[in-house]
Amino acid sequence: MEFTDNGVLKFMKQYFRDYSDYAQNPGTVQRMYDYFTPDFEFTPFIAGNATISGRENFLRLMSSHPSSHESLTPDDIMIDIKRSVVVVLLRAELADSTTGEVLVAKSYHVLYQLVKDGSGGIRINKVLFFEEILPPGTLDMGDVFKKDPGIAGLFSG
Repeated sequence: MEFTDNGVLKFMKQYFRDYSDYAQNPGTVQRMYDYFTPDFEFTPFIAGNATISGRENFLRLMSSHPSSHESLTPDDIMIDIKRSVVVVLLRAELADSTTGEVLVAKSYHVLYQLVKDGSGGIRINKVLFFEEILPPGTLDMGDVFKKDPGIAGLFSG
């Protein structure tokens, strides 16, 4: 895919579709490998959560909450080719995997640092992740994720 505004936009739109369809299932998560560099870093600006280093660690985490399913819908995608950066305003919905009931809906603001790979393709190298703070007492992502042993340790409180 070309490293142009249109090429990056196409890459990012496909990434969000594939994330929602494949990243959260251990049986299909390997389809996400081509989106990230091996040394990928995910930095959540969420109290008590540390940077996740490495594509393997990140994808293992994304597929470690079987009781819920997260869908991401971009509301706005801002591309800066010169800086190899994409900033996205996202709507996230976390639904119960069994019933489909939406448990949490919130907004994310995410900065993606892109790189060209050896074959000229686009890869995500770093993510800076900011999420909406919901009112006290409101069910949040961390509350739902804590139900799953593979992800529970990431959330403070």
